[in-house]
Amino acid sequence: MRVSAQGEFTQTLWELVEPIYNQIINCQFVVELADATLPESCFAFYLSQDVLYLKQDNKALEMLCQRGSAETEKQFFKQLSQDGIAVEQAMRNDYLTFYNIQEAKQQSPAFKEYGSFILDNAANALYSVALAALLPCFWLYQKIGRYIISSQVKPNQYQKFIDTYIDESYDQVTNHFIQLVEDYGQQVSLELKDEMRNVFLKSAQYEYLVFKEVENIKSLRHFK
Repeated sequence: MRVSAQGEFTQTLWELVEPIYNQIINCQFVVELADATLPESCFAFYLSQDVLYLKQDNKALEMLCQRGSAETEKQFFKQLSQDGIAVEQAMRNDYLTFYNIQEAKQQSPAFKEYGSFILDNAANALYSVALAALLPCFWLYQKIGRYIISSQVKPNQYQKFIDTYIDESYDQVTNHFIQLVEDYGQQVSLELKDEMRNVFLKSAQYEYLVFKEVENIKSLRHFK
């Protein structure tokens, strides 16, 4: 299934962050994950930090569930939160174990800032703005995952993790999320449109920063 903008507003959002997407797929983590040359220390850092971030993302999704204006939206975000909890548990109990990775006890700077940003928006921003703040995590993750799958070499010691990107139901969820943001983007004032664009861009920038941080783990060993 093709994941893409669902209208004029979300098309402008994607055009806004497409340069960041291109930076991400050309960063060391993504390139080396795909070509099976990523150092184990980098992979371990990313995966252990991602488990902690997922807790924050799930909490933010639960907040959106509580704030949704329509029952269908409440149920959508409730399901996303429940699915996210299952993914977090699988990452901890299955993937960390499979790759013999110790669970991180505290967050690194970029992951912590990103998690705090989405939680703050989920709790305090206007609902439409909060939606835009959380969408990049889904949209960029899907796009990056598909890129890795299309460019990876085999055999790859990280295949078990890469295979997590192969999920058409996730594509459906992402398209539905994009459609929600499109609907609200078409309804709100010009001022709120700008706010939605700003937080969408900021979240995308955080996505890039967490990938770049992986390249600097030699100075971040105390976050293991």
